Amino acid sequence: MKWIAYLLLGVALLAGCNEEDDIVPRTENEVFYQLPQGDHDYDDKIVDYYNKYGFYILYEFEKKDLYWNNTGWTEYLMGNEDFYYTSEAAGYMLGEPADQDYAGRVLEMCENCCFNLYPENYLNYMPLRFLLCSYLGNVVTAGVEIVDGEVITLRDTVQIDVYRSFSRIAVNWANSNFDTMTDMDKLYFSRNLNTAFMSTLQENDVFEYDEDFMIMGHSYAYAALRGEGLFKRGFLTTSTLVNGNITQSRMNDFFAFLKLCTVPLELLYAEPATVGNQDLEPSVIGLFSRQYNDEDDGRVDGKTGIDWIKQKYEFMINLLKTEYGIDTDKLQYPEL
Repeated sequence: MKWIAYLLLGVALLAGCNEEDDIVPRTENEVFYQLPQGDHDYDDKIVDYYNKYGFYILYEFEKKDLYWNNTGWTEYLMGNEDFYYTSEAAGYMLGEPADQDYAGRVLEMCENCCFNLYPENYLNYMPLRFLLCSYLGNVVTAGVEIVDGEVITLRDTVQIDVYRSFSRIAVNWANSNFDTMTDMDKLYFSRNLNTAFMSTLQENDVFEYDEDFMIMGHSYAYAALRGEGLFKRGFLTTSTLVNGNITQSRMNDFFAFLKLCTVPLELLYAEPATVGNQDLEPSVIGLFSRQYNDEDDGRVDGKTGIDWIKQKYEFMINLLKTEYGIDTDKLQYPEL
């Protein structure tokens, strides 16, 4: 009978499984890409990074390496050559692999302003893919146009330095425009790359809240702050203050100031950027140069909001240097 045959087959399979060696996890790196990708002078360096820290620096890659974020496809799919919005359009960004004549120079810039600033073991937290790109841009709305009585939304792209998402960091400038990069371009690149890497380290619980960050006299009483109102109270983002939870508010503030430490001092002391009244995370460009009238500066015990910001910033810079071994001098003054 069939049931007897099935029973005997099941017993045989169980016996076979018991005779197998115990399953053990692999300890070596799983190979996703073949290195080296070429024979440039920088390829040996790329192989060394993989062998030491387990991440791939790629200047040749497929679309999935840039656009797949584990939940969706981020590539902006254009409906036609005029870059009109169509019902089929999706995603929000565009990118292209590196011009290989410039890939090595961009990698060197990444080393000087980011990789070399951190203890070696921190590079083990680098995302699996580090993509060198000849172009990276976010798609934005550029306006509307009337075509045959129909309102068409127009799109454009805004160049970005760094893109971070699921298991990747992608960087721009591996193209002939590298030759025309200004010092200011490089300062922004440094800030954006270090912000991406610091965020990765934070997600891996490298940084812990330090109780000494609680500065005497600085109030964490809840208020719905936005725009410059945040700076006048000594805060950076609307999400910092949590109603009814001062402990969480202080932790949020700590990690907001961790991010501020990635901004070179030349940018913090630059001409203040325009800030909207409803900005949830106002630009910190020129933050240390901001001045407000006495009656409008959130002064507490003789300290303005900007004074509180500078005090918390200095605490974080010292913490990163002494407790985490990060070269904060080069965060503040990047090697260009």
